[in-house]
Amino acid sequence: MIRKKRDHVFYCILVSALLCVFVWTRNSERFEANKPTSKDGHMSRKSADTPDICSLKTDFFFLNVPRCASETLMALLLRFTMFRSLNPIFRPHYPYHFHTEQLLTVKLLPPPKNQTYNVFVNHVNFHQNRRALETLLPSESRYIGIVRNPFLRFIHTLVHGKWFENQRGFFNRNLEEKVNITDIEILMRYSSKHSEIGTGNLTNFLLYYFGYHKPDYIDAEVDEFTRTTFQKFDLILLADHFEESLILLRRTMCWSTRDILYLGEVHKHNYTDKIMSISNSKNISEWFKENNAADIKFYEACVKRFWDRVSIEGSDFWAEVEAFKEILQHVKSFCGGNSTSKNLRINKSQWTKRFFISKHFCDLMRLGSSQIMDTVSYYAMERSHVL
Repeated sequence: MIRKKRDHVFYCILVSALLCVFVWTRNSERFEANKPTSKDGHMSRKSADTPDICSLKTDFFFLNVPRCASETLMALLLRFTMFRSLNPIFRPHYPYHFHTEQLLTVKLLPPPKNQTYNVFVNHVNFHQNRRALETLLPSESRYIGIVRNPFLRFIHTLVHGKWFENQRGFFNRNLEEKVNITDIEILMRYSSKHSEIGTGNLTNFLLYYFGYHKPDYIDAEVDEFTRTTFQKFDLILLADHFEESLILLRRTMCWSTRDILYLGEVHKHNYTDKIMSISNSKNISEWFKENNAADIKFYEACVKRFWDRVSIEGSDFWAEVEAFKEILQHVKSFCGGNSTSKNLRINKSQWTKRFFISKHFCDLMRLGSSQIMDTVSYYAMERSHVL
């Protein structure tokens, strides 16, 4: 009982400010772009070339793949979950990560009475939990993933995680005398201990995260796995083409332009001297290609599939992408500047109704995925009467 009260107090303090932002934003802003009569009642045009209206889709699964702009997309999807009052699959009081757990063996936050789960937006072992997700989520749920150029993902894993520094320190701690071991020597030693696909976050990690957990890379098996993955996932987005991916997501899910707004710099790579030296290292590049052939093959298939999808979207797809980029610039200027205006108006276009952005909405877009997850979790617990 004491622990339960302590947890309650902790969560109240943690998310009260965020809830104020959410409630104020949801109640005070003019959501002219989003006026559904029910969860499935929102209707809008997919594109200028598709005059028929489409229905809002609110049931979905998102596979969060680290270092693939997934934190930015995760925050966006959680914001959508919150504003639509959807029911996420979370654990009560601790919503983060399902890396190793079996979803059907852990205590989950129940949906409100007479309702079902709508959304899973989190880290998860997809290989272990695919059947559980199919059980928990509605059958019509859309499955969404995201990938990134494997070499870029590899480089940023090394640099931003200070991987070489940590590994070099590990080797030196186990030696009587410190040695000046090179980066490629560290990778060679590391790969000898982590030869299986996906282990250690550096070898064929994309494929591993999507559920390929076999010890060896066999060309025909990877081809078959890719085929079945494409059957399951309605969309696999490209972090390397983030705005294009968001427009394809909007059209597929029949969301509004407002639903896919974000702040931040997904494409800002911060190419320091360290990144450039790794990128230009022939030895490291060769090591990567040798140890990530499966990832490269899977990524290339995802890229082809993505652009094939874009090609059937209609002649106005690229015009919408450019219009969306312009809107993002206005939004980022409004949210990051010293504007005295209370709201930013985005005018009506062939893809969106007129809508407004407030400073409160800016505050919400600034939240990281863990912060907004706390808010969504607390709100979901209130709706399920768990608190």
